[in-house]
Amino acid sequence: MQPTQKKPLTAFTVISTIILLLLTVLFIFPFYWILTGAFKSQPDTIMIPPQWFPKMPTMENFQQLMVQKPCYAVDVELCIYLASNHVPSLCNLFSSRLCLG
Repeated sequence: MQPTQKKPLTAFTVISTIILLLLTVLFIFPFYWILTGAFKSQPDTIMIPPQWFPKMPTMENFQQLMVQKPCYAVDVELCIYLASNHVPSLCNLFSSRLCLG
């Protein structure tokens, strides 16, 4: 059994790794911002300079969401959207598969 030899690091490998890490942060940051914003109060979300971590996490936004628009209303809207947009597409897909054999 021969020991595996490590490949030497090239400039391309280092630069491509750095670029990929930066792109990863760039694409993940909006999800982080939305998630932390959900637990901040309204004044904290528009604070300049921005508050990166909620100092006093709150569930107030979720309570307001449920009072303004109950869950069942969201579910009904989602079902209508899915039925009107996706069901016809799926029917076309399956019918074309059946016709083609």
